[in-house]
Formats: sequence, structure tokens, C-alpha cells
Amino acid sequence: MLEIANLGVAYGAAPALWDVHLRVGASELVTVVGPNGAGKTSLLRILCGLYRGYEGSVTLCGREVKHEPVESLARMVSLVPQRMEFLPGFTVSEFLELSGPRHAPEVDALIGGLGNRLLPELS
Repeated sequence: MLEIANLGVAYGAAPALWDVHLRVGASELVTVVGPNGAGKTSLLRILCGLYRGYEGSVTLCGREVKHEPVESLARMVSLVPQRMEFLPGFTVSEFLELSGPRHAPEVDALIGGLGNRLLPELS
């Protein structure tokens, strides 16, 4: 489902990610952790199509991310930013439905009773 090979990202002379290799299957769950400046946000921005100036290959469902329209990627992957001042009036359910209707009972199980909560109310 997700394959990353030789991924590299630099902002000016400072590398954010280098020589990253990863393969994630359709049924696997992965958590990205690391200290500030480790490249977590850069990786997520790449997966969402928000940054295309990377080296190497990042394929999602067999499609190279840098060549896919953002709208197409939004149907497969979502990013919830740490600061969401631009979405103050959305509930959790409304926010999740921005990428299309939810059909997975697993999603409802994960959000539990948070569906009607406003995003700024959550930490």
C-alpha cells in the first residue's frame, strides 16, 4: 500500500529526511515518532501531496505521490495538523467527512463519543 525508497528532503542545506526506506501493507498500522526536527511533519506532508520537492520514490497504492492530484491523495490519506485554527467550527465527524463519507465501522469505533465534539475542544 505504501512504499518509500531512497526518500530525501532538504530545506536549503539542512536535510530533513535522508535515505528513508519503508514498506507498509494494507492491513498494517504504523506510528511515526521522533524528536522535534526529525522529519515527521515533512514525511506526512509528502504523503498528503503538500510537498513534492523530494528525492526518491513514494508510492501510495501503486501511484507515485508527487504525480497524483492532491484531491486524489485526500481520498487515501489525511493529515490532522497540530494547530487547526482554520477549522474552528467543525466537529470531529464533520472533519472526517471532508475526505468523503465514512463507511468503516473501525473509524466510528476509534472516535467513540468524540464525533460531536468541536475540534478546538480536543488536545
